[in-house]
Amino acid sequence: MTFITSKKSIISIILLCLFTLGFTNGMTGTFASAKSDPVERFVTRLYEKALQRLPDAAGLRDWTNRLKTGAESGGQVAYGFVFSREMISRGLSNDRFVETLYEMLLGRASDPGGKADWVGRLNSGTPRENIFAGFVNSVEFDRICKEYGIVRGTYTPPPIPPALGSSVSGGTPAARVWNTIVSVGFRGISDSPEHIAGIIGNLIAESGPHMCPFQQSVGSGTNLGIVQWQGGRRTNMETFMYENGISKEDFQSEMNKHLTKICSDTSIHDDTLYAKALELQVRYMVHELSNTAERTYMNFVAYPFAKTGTAGAKAYAELFCGLYLRTGSGGSNNNDVEDSGVLDALRASIYYGGAGNLNRTSFHVLNARRDRAESVYLELTN
Repeated sequence: MTFITSKKSIISIILLCLFTLGFTNGMTGTFASAKSDPVERFVTRLYEKALQRLPDAAGLRDWTNRLKTGAESGGQVAYGFVFSREMISRGLSNDRFVETLYEMLLGRASDPGGKADWVGRLNSGTPRENIFAGFVNSVEFDRICKEYGIVRGTYTPPPIPPALGSSVSGGTPAARVWNTIVSVGFRGISDSPEHIAGIIGNLIAESGPHMCPFQQSVGSGTNLGIVQWQGGRRTNMETFMYENGISKEDFQSEMNKHLTKICSDTSIHDDTLYAKALELQVRYMVHELSNTAERTYMNFVAYPFAKTGTAGAKAYAELFCGLYLRTGSGGSNNNDVEDSGVLDALRASIYYGGAGNLNRTSFHVLNARRDRAESVYLELTN
């Protein structure tokens, strides 16, 4: 047997032991107990798969306590992770979202057939809440919950109301966008012609009368598409298109046809690719509206407008601009918000101070957005 007699070696070993103890019990406050407690292991997996990080001590303790006391079921706790601001901010594609549900809820990688089915539903406009419900309410998740000693519970997603039969005829860009929004079935929007017209009025202001999906901002070339996405949002939107059947090379070839001018004639583009790119960008916009906390559209539900017809279309044009686009200052090109309901919604929004504060009441070319929304409404509902 060999003994360590060096004082320096002994000190090193002591420091190593102290560091190890501190790391496992102090720095995270999770690992030592999580290894033996099945409920903590369940919560830890949610942190690792949904949020891509280890749990903090307070969070682990809170979620574990909710499960152990029966205050919340396994499905409820999982919902808290999947639809948390932290996970939503990851900007997962439909493909990656489904794979994450497999990993965090079922504890395994996806099978090809099952994943293809779930992703196909998402790409066809099924809300993520409905896909989540399919996983949580499954026999497989129930079995896993029992293994961890927790109650599965069930989850019923909010109903998607049918559209008001508001599909429109014609092959114009406005008609195409209108019909795509209707087909997505986004509750509170797809069933409201005023809402759709308000959105389209903004898209025309952003990317021209043809709402060209290949449109880059004139000169700078940094903003792209019907919403003029930029930065990380542009990257996520492009990834969404390329993962859903559009060739990157083909898209960029079309985009290069008008790098320095507004698209005034869509005949310069391949019609099939134009229609597909337009549809996917509309679907991505709806994805942002419904799944990205930073640009949530819940204010539309919280502040319903009594106005209908053209007045409603103009009000929704203001709200879409203020809550989703939040256009930059345009100096003399700014116009004031006119609808009191929109002002109430902005006043309650965290982006403008919250708690009744409102530090902004005007937006870039808002008059034009209102006018275009009115024109679209009259054109496509009569």
